[in-house]
Amino acid sequence: MKARFVLMGLTLMVVGDVLTSFAYNLNLPFWNIGVFIKVPLQILFLVILFRFKRFHYLYVVLLVLLLCWFTGTMVSSLHRTNASDNHFLANFIVADASENYWAASLTVVSRYLLFFSVLPMLLLHCDDDVFLKKCQGLFEYFLYANCVAIIAGFIFHIPFFSSYNPQAEELVYESRFGYKGLLFGINETTGVFFLGLAHVYREIFFFRRKKYFLLFLLLVGSALTGAKGCIIASALVSSYYLFQYRRILFLATAAPVVVALVVYLIKIDFVEQVRSFFNIYLGDDFSSTPLGAVVTLLMTGRNIYIYNNWQYMLQHWGLLNYFFGDGLLYSETDLMDLYYCFGIGTIVYLFAYLKLIFYKSAKYRLTAVILLLFLLAFTGGHILRSAVFPIFFSLYLIVGYRTKEKQSRPVDPIQLQPA
Repeated sequence: MKARFVLMGLTLMVVGDVLTSFAYNLNLPFWNIGVFIKVPLQILFLVILFRFKRFHYLYVVLLVLLLCWFTGTMVSSLHRTNASDNHFLANFIVADASENYWAASLTVVSRYLLFFSVLPMLLLHCDDDVFLKKCQGLFEYFLYANCVAIIAGFIFHIPFFSSYNPQAEELVYESRFGYKGLLFGINETTGVFFLGLAHVYREIFFFRRKKYFLLFLLLVGSALTGAKGCIIASALVSSYYLFQYRRILFLATAAPVVVALVVYLIKIDFVEQVRSFFNIYLGDDFSSTPLGAVVTLLMTGRNIYIYNNWQYMLQHWGLLNYFFGDGLLYSETDLMDLYYCFGIGTIVYLFAYLKLIFYKSAKYRLTAVILLLFLLAFTGGHILRSAVFPIFFSLYLIVGYRTKEKQSRPVDPIQLQPA
């Protein structure tokens, strides 16, 4: 497939996800438009990739994963006969599928596997400078558009771009603050902001390109999402790059925060304040201590999903489920959800995932970012299984490969410091 058609396909995928978000926000009867754009393109990409021997291993990976998913889901479906059996599973996975668990689970599987078709297609054209420049443009144009939508939503109080009440429903409680912009879910918005900041910092510090305005928009936009996951992700990736390239600036930024925190803790009864602040999370056995409450807060209750799913596993799982998983379970933490979806096939999935990420040499600058990303995904969740994240992750990676190979590398200031 010619490079321009690949780029057109990626653009259609992104547009499809934006239309999905818009249709859902407008409360249309059918809103999942993106799946009818991505799945045919995903299949088409896989058919084309079969011509290239270096990607043949992916078909073995896909076969293993699909067999694991089918076996685990088939076994589980035999004892899940109605919606009441799903009483403590996350409702999101079956929100529009009623009792059609298979359709909902298969949709999730297609999201997990999207990365294995998108990135290899981009790698086929990694020596085409014009194509790679256009990939970078697609990535950055979307970042600009999404940040503008978030800021506009904040300034003009546009519910359409809201993170937590985009349908402007009448609520008996005050809606949480936050704006997610053009994307469907706040979790995938968090992932895209993480990638956007990682991309911009890489451009500024490592490749000496002036992307300061985009950096400003991303920092403001991430704060306006109102999601602690997005704010933590922004802080993590910002801290890494500042520590790596601007050590003095990092210390100048971090020191006042630490000093202010210490002074604040001295002036208050810290233990009592923690108890009061986390009181809404206390009550369950696993969050009845301050530490448990902190974990519940940071994971936004996802540890409760894990706990409930564990209870379900003890009651209903057979031996086959422990090997092949249960495609109908969902905890919104990517590591556990991978295991639920593919069982022991998760090992194969992660191996193939990392093999594609580090497809080319000289990725030492990428390792820390990937570790932070996986930390975010495995605690915050719904990133690897996002409908749109694999597309932007592929764009982030391919742009990084281009700059590493096509641009001269500046001297790392850290390496100039005396031993």
